[in-house]
Amino acid sequence: IDTADMYPKNVKSEFIVELLEKAATMESNEPYKSQIDPYQINELFKVLDDRDDFKDNKRLLSLELHYIDILTDLIYRKSSRKRSPKIIYKDLCDHPASFIEIIKMLIKPKNDEEMMKKEIEGLTEKQIETRANKAFIILNSFDMIPGSDENGKINYGKLIKWVKEVINLSKDVKREYYGKYYIGELFANSIDQDS
Repeated sequence: IDTADMYPKNVKSEFIVELLEKAATMESNEPYKSQIDPYQINELFKVLDDRDDFKDNKRLLSLELHYIDILTDLIYRKSSRKRSPKIIYKDLCDHPASFIEIIKMLIKPKNDEEMMKKEIEGLTEKQIETRANKAFIILNSFDMIPGSDENGKINYGKLIKWVKEVINLSKDVKREYYGKYYIGELFANSIDQDS
């Protein structure tokens, strides 16, 4: 990561992505290498943003999820060089079902143990805890209003459609209160950002 961060022009995008994937998923045998520098991770994401040769948004979304704590860290959020998890945020805006999946990672269904068992089947306690932590970070940092364009102009028809779909989907997965709650949090987060 050090070399890729120092000489990003000399490193292909695919290699940067593979490097970020491996750093996120493999344990280092060297104790001093187990610490990832948030600044370097942030900069490598920005390098990928500036290039046209890597557009696999599914892999980039997965990377953002791996590094969500770094990409949303408030220490770096004030920096003009900060890179937000914009692919995750866009996915949440475009797909109400993705928003509900994040809620499901954090909140148990109301009065339905069978549904809960199916949702966490095959996951370890550590994986469940990690997913919940990432979901909490995403839901509390998400501040992009669905239906808005890159200039912040809101298409209210799209926004209302998104809100209704989130509420309906949250009912289906027995988390109606939290669907509505996190819609409110989204609006509050977007107001805080504008102040």
